Amino acid sequence: FGSFYVFGARFFGPKKDNRPIMKWVFIGIALVLALQFGDYLLNHFGPQIGLSENQQAHNEAIKNADFWRLVITLGVIPSLEEELVVRGLIQRFGFAKWPIVLIIVQALIFGNMHYATSPIHSLLYILNGGVFGYVYYKSGRLEVPMLVHFICNVLIVVYFKFLT
Repeated sequence: FGSFYVFGARFFGPKKDNRPIMKWVFIGIALVLALQFGDYLLNHFGPQIGLSENQQAHNEAIKNADFWRLVITLGVIPSLEEELVVRGLIQRFGFAKWPIVLIIVQALIFGNMHYATSPIHSLLYILNGGVFGYVYYKSGRLEVPMLVHFICNVLIVVYFKFLT
């Protein structure tokens, strides 16, 4: 991260940016939770496709691990590293003239990073990546998709740790 900064990559937007950051955080969270609710409905009332291998591995880890360790390993680390790579590098330094193309490309890359084993799960991860890319594009600040990603991952950890 430091080497990118030295070479002029500024991942976090300008200090005096008047865009409503929290508005896009709430919109992003609402969109990701809507996608998760759609996945829940599909798994309970649609074709029984089960959980993706990625989610199965996470569920196994969640059941047996300390909550705060989970917050770090499934909340903090993925939201930082995935957002820095996918939004911070690919979307920020990609084809600036075609933002919609960039959102689609980075969403496809994000979806493929999650080892989905079915087309439906792949689509869910791709759509989540699209939401993160969209809120980054609209807010102009990398902290926004990082925060959305972190909050949504922690909510999923809470759900699987304490509610299932």
